[in-house]
Amino acid sequence: MEKLVSFGSRKELDPAQVNFLKADNNYTFIYLKDGSRLLTSTTLKKLENRLKSFAFLRPNRSLLVNIQFIKMSNSETLILENNDIIKISRRRQKRLIEEI
Repeated sequence: MEKLVSFGSRKELDPAQVNFLKADNNYTFIYLKDGSRLLTSTTLKKLENRLKSFAFLRPNRSLLVNIQFIKMSNSETLILENNDIIKISRRRQKRLIEEI
């Protein structure tokens, strides 16, 4: 049975379908597995708290990435299955490498 998480006032999604989330001021873009994108007025910080029990990590200040979609990683970048390249901030590098 899939667990649905509230991503806003009217959006409930299965976290396994979410590639990554990207902050844009007080809004967040949700990038889905099928290539589509949703916009919610919920902050990335609130969504990070809602997704704590799932496999998501925060490589930098503006992104939250689903670990299931990481294809490759090194100390500075993550490469997702859809070939998006995500930069890891210097202060988070050590902790993220340990988590992966």
